[in-house]
Amino acid sequence: MKTTWFFLFGLVGCAATPTVRSGAFVLKKSDAEESFAQVRSRAEFELRCPAEKLELSVLAVYPQYDHADLPKQIGVTGCDHRMVYVRAPGDSWILNTDEKKAER
Repeated sequence: MKTTWFFLFGLVGCAATPTVRSGAFVLKKSDAEESFAQVRSRAEFELRCPAEKLELSVLAVYPQYDHADLPKQIGVTGCDHRMVYVRAPGDSWILNTDEKKAER
């Protein structure tokens, strides 16, 4: 499981909001962890690939006002697969690509 996050602290009013960086995006830590867990679980099932072999990266976000974005699209690579999941209404995730073999 390869997910690289850098911990930052953004300010919202007087309170600090824990954030993480995924690629070029700064995300609210709790939203990022929840999104990655949901997508990893779906991808593990749909790709028949153990979670520890999946690499996730945020591809697009919904801009938020508290200096941390909400993941909109998450890319998943692992076990010779490369897929994209998109956030659906109700904060569920939907596979948005046909099966593709990962390029090496």
